[in-house]
Amino acid sequence: MEESNDIEGEAHQAKSNQDADTPLVGDFFTGIEEKEDERVKREKEEFKQEYKRLSTSIKLKMKEDIPSQQDKQAESSTICIYRAPESLLLENGDKRRDFDPQIVSIGPYHYGKEELQKMEKHKWGYLRSLLNRTRGGGIKMINYVKAMMKLEKSARSCYAEYSNLSREEFVQMMLLDGCFVLELLRKFSWIIRTDEDDPIFTMPWIVPFLMRDLLKLENQLPFFVLECLFSLSNVAPHDKQLSLAELVCLFLDRAMLKPMKVINRCPHNPKHLLDFIRSSFLPIENTWGEFIPVNLHTPHLSWGAVGNEYEEMRREIHPLDLEMQQRPKRWADMIPCANKLRVAGIKFKAVKKASKLLKFKNRVLEIPPIAIDHCAASFLLNCIAFEQCFSYCSKHFSTYAILMDLLIKSVRDVAILCDSKIINNYYGSEEDLAQFFNAFGKVIAVDVRNSHLFSELEKINQYYKNNWNEFRTSFMDTYFSSPWVFLSALAAFILLLLTLIQTFFAVLSYVRPPS
Repeated sequence: MEESNDIEGEAHQAKSNQDADTPLVGDFFTGIEEKEDERVKREKEEFKQEYKRLSTSIKLKMKEDIPSQQDKQAESSTICIYRAPESLLLENGDKRRDFDPQIVSIGPYHYGKEELQKMEKHKWGYLRSLLNRTRGGGIKMINYVKAMMKLEKSARSCYAEYSNLSREEFVQMMLLDGCFVLELLRKFSWIIRTDEDDPIFTMPWIVPFLMRDLLKLENQLPFFVLECLFSLSNVAPHDKQLSLAELVCLFLDRAMLKPMKVINRCPHNPKHLLDFIRSSFLPIENTWGEFIPVNLHTPHLSWGAVGNEYEEMRREIHPLDLEMQQRPKRWADMIPCANKLRVAGIKFKAVKKASKLLKFKNRVLEIPPIAIDHCAASFLLNCIAFEQCFSYCSKHFSTYAILMDLLIKSVRDVAILCDSKIINNYYGSEEDLAQFFNAFGKVIAVDVRNSHLFSELEKINQYYKNNWNEFRTSFMDTYFSSPWVFLSALAAFILLLLTLIQTFFAVLSYVRPPS
């Protein structure tokens, strides 16, 4: 009896313990859920605070970097001296050789470079020489410094890259570099005598490098700085014989082998020395395909067909890369190379007094001739760089480079243009020249459809795509591309002819057997 009571007591105690444990387990899981909810709420609150803080930071940064209306105006209208575009540097085998000065620095971009310091002492010597000549006319150092200080702000606004030079350094740089350039121009023009101990003119190798350096985009002073210094220093009787424009033209005669009599005109309001000389090569009438200055408020991209941009975006191609990726294919299809055009019956003719960059008439392709050496090649590249950066100028040199890239695909094409006197090659081998034009033709951003060039290219294509002309070109390329191919084709033709003759006589002997 007692045992049954004990068993019942233990069972009752176990049940009581079980009932007591049940709310404890529930409280445990409830606590976990509450902690999880608190953690989620805390993370949400932290995320909310973080994106608010980041949003505020970006807004403040935007306010700091918003340019004023005056800055916008300066950026769009006064900047004319740029660093060379990276796209041109990437295609240039020697990287910056054609854009960096080799022996003399002009302007702030390469100011103070150690490898260019040897020429600095010659700048001071030229400045002393100029002051000695102009002192008799009442023009002293203080007059030059005062004039340069007035132009400092305007000159700084001409450079795309901000200069850290102090006002004193910048004014000194303008005065020293500007007077050096003017004295060089006067000595190149034989307006003033060169000293017998002047190494610039006694060491023949210096002059070509010096001329090349003066025609580099990154190595320029604003032209109004040169005009101001020229006006102040043009007080001696012998200095009044020529204007600054005439001095530059005489320099051009020596640097580019272009006589003054064929220089078309003095450019109106040139931006710098490079722009002055670039403009002097342009035709008087804008018939080379004068490009309307780019509207900065409209897209620069040429999308092709409507909706094409969305198709390309679906392919995960960046929109800014579309022009570069589509253009080579589109341009390459415009006209065949020079060799194929010649095989199709088109003749090439160099026309010195051409009013158009390209003219196609009566199966004759007329192109202005060019004499190209390393100096001319450097000048061409820097003109292209300027046209690619400066929106308010025509794209004549860029268009010319495109035309050469279209016509030249191999050494044979260069040989044809050289034989036609369209290219006078002092640059190097025909292969070097072909690589030169092909490298930069790929990265030039110009829409030739807006130019006179496009209509002439269409005429050439219409002629070439004539069935007979295309067949003749294909036939000539297949069987007359080299002497060995021709001999092989001739041997095959003779073998075929002999086989036909043998077959003919075999059939004839069967039809008419000998009696």
